[in-house]
Amino acid sequence: VLVFIGATLMILVTICRDIQINVYHRRRRSTTCGMKALNSIAAFANITAYAGFVLLALFPVDAESERDRQLHNVGSYLYFGLSGLYGLLHTFLLWKQTQYPSIIKVMFTIVP
Repeated sequence: VLVFIGATLMILVTICRDIQINVYHRRRRSTTCGMKALNSIAAFANITAYAGFVLLALFPVDAESERDRQLHNVGSYLYFGLSGLYGLLHTFLLWKQTQYPSIIKVMFTIVP
């Protein structure tokens, strides 16, 4: 149950961050198709990553069933691969925003 609650909260945070970046660029009149696409790709990647997280947690790696082990592996590839992609894309999007001082950007880049 806690896995589903955690994944659901992370999905909500991802949606809020997607909206926040869209609103920021709309207000600054700096919206481009590329930035919208990167933001959408990042949101999709993180939502899919947390679906993988649920698979990773629900199916043990040492399960007797081959299907369960495969689902665990798929979940681990999705979670670790796509959450890393999300981190990279949002680091880029953060550095494109001018409202934050550089020291804050460095802190948000280093501290996950």
